[in-house]
Amino acid sequence: MKSFITIYFFFLIFASCTIEVPPEVIAAQEELPEVIDFNYHVKPILSDRCYSCHGPDENSRKAGLRLDIESIAFSKLNSGKRAITPGTTYSSELAHRILSTDPAVIMPNPDSNLTLNSREKAILLKWIDQGAEWKDHWSFIPPKKKDLDSKAFPGLTNPIDQFVKLKLDEKGLGFSSPASKETLIRRITFDLTGLPPSLEEINSFVENPDENAYEKLIDRLLFHGCSRRKIDSGLDGSLSLCRLPWSSRRWSKNHVALARLGD
Repeated sequence: MKSFITIYFFFLIFASCTIEVPPEVIAAQEELPEVIDFNYHVKPILSDRCYSCHGPDENSRKAGLRLDIESIAFSKLNSGKRAITPGTTYSSELAHRILSTDPAVIMPNPDSNLTLNSREKAILLKWIDQGAEWKDHWSFIPPKKKDLDSKAFPGLTNPIDQFVKLKLDEKGLGFSSPASKETLIRRITFDLTGLPPSLEEINSFVENPDENAYEKLIDRLLFHGCSRRKIDSGLDGSLSLCRLPWSSRRWSKNHVALARLGD
């Protein structure tokens, strides 16, 4: 009898320290990636849905809570609770607020006209459960080379495609069918010169059996309209320089337009 009472007592404690998660949020959690990344998954949600009341603008900030600064996001609130407690959703006020159905409690506040869908709620809950790892802005994080096993990606010779496939698999998608040579030359010519290819250029590219025909096409377009001149390099006599090919003119035009708009 005593053992039954003890078990029942611990059951009550455990039950009282859990958070009730709606079925639709549980279903969304099953479709999430294994590891939730703060910069990729969490920060966009906080920025779009939470910063209006808990961000850098002190005039609109509520409850003194900032979710854009790690030390404040994890600190104790005036109420004695914590918005985020790494590893436990039950002790995280954020979790209770986003799952609440009470208009006076739920976050985001209904007056903000912002809402969280089931997937966004699932991401925040899983992130907290996994320890709520906070990361600096991606530009301050030194890049790390990730080696992939080429044998795990048959038919993919470009390492970039291997990373793309990982993300496609995560979203249940696949590669599009390879584009025709007519489509390829049209895309790259428009992209680099802003003009369509001529019929002669299309026929020449389509009929070219060279395996590196596409790479050579790109090289030709990059230096299309390039005028060369010789200058004294001071070392071996002369140096050939390319003066503003069409591709550079096209892209520099966009840059200049943005610079003028910035001024």
